[in-house]
Amino acid sequence: MTKRPEPYSATMMAILAAAFCAWALLTLPIQGAVILVVASVLGWSGWIAFSYTRPVKSRKVIAVYLRAVGFQLIHMAEEYTGGFPHEIVELFDSPRDWPEKEFLLVAATSPACTPPAATSS
Repeated sequence: MTKRPEPYSATMMAILAAAFCAWALLTLPIQGAVILVVASVLGWSGWIAFSYTRPVKSRKVIAVYLRAVGFQLIHMAEEYTGGFPHEIVELFDSPRDWPEKEFLLVAATSPACTPPAATSS
């Protein structure tokens, strides 16, 4: 008999992803919000399809995950210092602004929303 994974972390991550998507679509420039929503849906779906249902029991996965989060933080810092929030608004001539506070909120919370993908073993 196959052991079924517990449903609580998947449900909680789905709720968090839906809340994040709603916030992004209501407040951010639509082009940036669409990118974040697609990334959220693909990330959650990939997690459910692969590592949630068949967790990997290896410390190597944690090491790779932590490196990926580190690179993501470096990438977000590069986007912040390069003025990405303002540039995407100008690039797409968006009627909505992307304030630095909201960009930093996305940058700070995006790594925090992915630990179940690495620790679901």
